[in-house]
Amino acid sequence: GLSYAMLCRPMTAAGVGFPFGVWLCWWSAKRLRQQHSTTPRPVPILFAMAIPILAGIGLQLIYNKSITGRALESPYQLYTEIYTPRHGYGFNNVIRGERHLGPKVLDSYDRWAENLTPALAIRKLGIRWRESGRWTLGLVPLVSVVAMLICRWKSWSSDLKLVVASIVCLHLAHIPYWFEGIMGWHYVFESAPLWAVVLGVVTADFFRWCRESGHPAIRWWWSGMLITSLLVSWISVPGIWSARMQRGLSEVAFSRNRYRQFDDMLSTQVTPPAIILIQHNPDEVHIDYVNNTPDLNGPILRARAPQDPIQLRRAASLFPDRNVWLFDVRARQLRQLSGPH
Repeated sequence: GLSYAMLCRPMTAAGVGFPFGVWLCWWSAKRLRQQHSTTPRPVPILFAMAIPILAGIGLQLIYNKSITGRALESPYQLYTEIYTPRHGYGFNNVIRGERHLGPKVLDSYDRWAENLTPALAIRKLGIRWRESGRWTLGLVPLVSVVAMLICRWKSWSSDLKLVVASIVCLHLAHIPYWFEGIMGWHYVFESAPLWAVVLGVVTADFFRWCRESGHPAIRWWWSGMLITSLLVSWISVPGIWSARMQRGLSEVAFSRNRYRQFDDMLSTQVTPPAIILIQHNPDEVHIDYVNNTPDLNGPILRARAPQDPIQLRRAASLFPDRNVWLFDVRARQLRQLSGPH
């Protein structure tokens, strides 16, 4: 699990795991000083945690070397440098990216980036926190849970504090990035199961307090708030509100429907072997129809169409053994340019 986390979402893994790593180092140092401690010795545990992490990092370095030629440069970094230099991680990303503009930059998509300043970073951080609440517990339950966490902080177990610290660190790790993420929380959505854990612990503690204080009826208020949040998320009332989940699903479904329509068009109109030269719509910077098998030898290849007509004809001539088609995304039109020679 640790290896997969390092390979799939390294920054997320680092953000979520950082508090636990700090705690493990502190615990290990404390146990090493206690010569006669009856608790487990830290060295085997440290090795058990370090081996999968190092294995994941090692595989990543090999993977980087095989694709980019440099172990410390990932394919994603190389892609960003070539096609979207303004989208880089860190402050002043646009200013830094404009110093390295090349001939292959996807201009309309690259210009979508905002230049990250401290003020913008704080605003994006607020958006991620707000949307985390909207897409998990709901804003009112989230505020209530946070208030309870703060008011009773000293009484919580170290386990719960580590979970809360993971949520905080995950948000902090993405402060130096200009984009808040899809649906406002794409980069921090792994906090959802952590919020569920926090909600469960806080609810159990709140119910215990209600019982011990002689106010068991207050539990119905808390339960009603959580149920109401779920209903608002899933059920729409025409003219009053639309369910959050339906809005979120429609947002995700928009691009998926476009991809499905394009795939259906290719399967019914195009005879393999073929290559599709795609003129993307600059107003839809988040939709990209170009994806191919790694060996670039599939029955239907997809490529970005040059804007210049002369370059377009040259591109078509590079594939003499394939039917060459042009797809205009804005007009939703597919037409054949040439057949195999």
